[in-house]
Amino acid sequence: MDYKKTILIQLPSINTEFLRRLIKERNLVNIGRMFEENGDYFDIIGYVGGNHVAATGAILTGKRPSQHNLHALPSFSYKQKKVVLPPVDLTKKLEESDTSLYGIFKNPVNIFSVPVKTSSNLKFYERKRRNWFFAYAKNNRHWEMVDRASTTTLVKLLNKDHDFYHITYYGLHKGMKIYGNDNDRMAYAFDLLDFNIGLIADRLKALKIEKETLIVMVGSRAVAGANNRVDISKLLSNKNDKLVCSGKSASQNTDAMVFIRDKALTQVYFREKGAKWLESPNPAAISDRLLKYAAKMVDNPAIDQILVRTGFNQVKIVAKWGSSVLKWKQDKLFYEIVKGNDPFNLNNRKFTWSANESYDITRKSRYPDVIWQIREMFSHPNAGQMVVNGKRGFVFTPEKGKLPELTNGSLNTDHLLIPLLINTKSHSRIRRLSDLYYVILNATGKGEKIINKRNKRPRGKKPTPSVSGRGHGKGSKYKKNRA
Repeated sequence: MDYKKTILIQLPSINTEFLRRLIKERNLVNIGRMFEENGDYFDIIGYVGGNHVAATGAILTGKRPSQHNLHALPSFSYKQKKVVLPPVDLTKKLEESDTSLYGIFKNPVNIFSVPVKTSSNLKFYERKRRNWFFAYAKNNRHWEMVDRASTTTLVKLLNKDHDFYHITYYGLHKGMKIYGNDNDRMAYAFDLLDFNIGLIADRLKALKIEKETLIVMVGSRAVAGANNRVDISKLLSNKNDKLVCSGKSASQNTDAMVFIRDKALTQVYFREKGAKWLESPNPAAISDRLLKYAAKMVDNPAIDQILVRTGFNQVKIVAKWGSSVLKWKQDKLFYEIVKGNDPFNLNNRKFTWSANESYDITRKSRYPDVIWQIREMFSHPNAGQMVVNGKRGFVFTPEKGKLPELTNGSLNTDHLLIPLLINTKSHSRIRRLSDLYYVILNATGKGEKIINKRNKRPRGKKPTPSVSGRGHGKGSKYKKNRA
């Protein structure tokens, strides 16, 4: 049966482990009834950097953030000679793609989600109401009101002719930013989320459309507690290079740039000696210089791995206990340990990897999907020449000021695993956020529509392969892709 309506619920920040425990302990009655009894629960992979807008773009278009030039991390643009900070306006990105979910569904509606001006379909009164609640929440830190208001709007619109509802709940995200990793506060926030889900379920039942409505609830990024900090600028200090930390633009007086944004992963940018910042450096010309930095920093207890670009499609990974080299050619990945033990402790000597194998082989490790995540990160046109990955519990932030209680963005399992709950048995293999796009299309019978649109291309361009060729896996009552 093809579902007539689709409700996409996004959670910008979520502690996956805490949610899993509450579901297991039967503390979330409505969520358990809607998703566990009749549907599936998955642990899937987000994107390194942990940016909500980049994750939303992947869900709505089925494309990776690098394909949209979406910034999951603060990035330096050589072309613009300035720092580009997330979030990025998603409206323009979706306007460029007629195969986004907003373009595929006939009458979509955006309810308090990432601003999408086109096809939002909210009436004037509802838009004014949304803006008022957002303004009130920002001033009074009362984000539960926003979630309740968006639920009220959704419930009111369920009997209309909309076929795609996009709603975002900010209570968990903002609450954890304000109150930190407090278990009582998190339990309260999840209880409010469960209450809102109950209101939606009751309305669907009253309208007798619960069996023809697909409901998907997914996190955009995972967050975990931070208990220590390190000032990355001090580790990078070098008498031969002048460093600027968290600057907005580069000048010829600086040789390197690093951004500190309370994350567990940061990018570092260098310029070639004598070259201008407008010129993207040749990796081979500066790789030796960067590897000396890596050798100096890798023994620090806050650092897990350091990734150095040594070629346009090549990265060297350095850890205290060993090093490896990752190369890629299109979707083929080549991974080789060159010294000591595997920097990610994968215990796998496989040389050639595919995108799916990167997830399937590493999903139970501390660094799930790490091979593909590195390739994705360095495929971004504004990727840095060096990436520093922090150890679990550490955050890159200045020593002054209050220590952030939460962090995200690293290659660690705490920051990559996110929950996906669907109110139906899904027989598709769901690995990453972009896979969810095809699951929604197939469940609503719109898979062929997307194939036809993507095959209507100018001559000389290859058509996109059929969606039906994707791998499939068997669904289960309480399914996890991770042990």
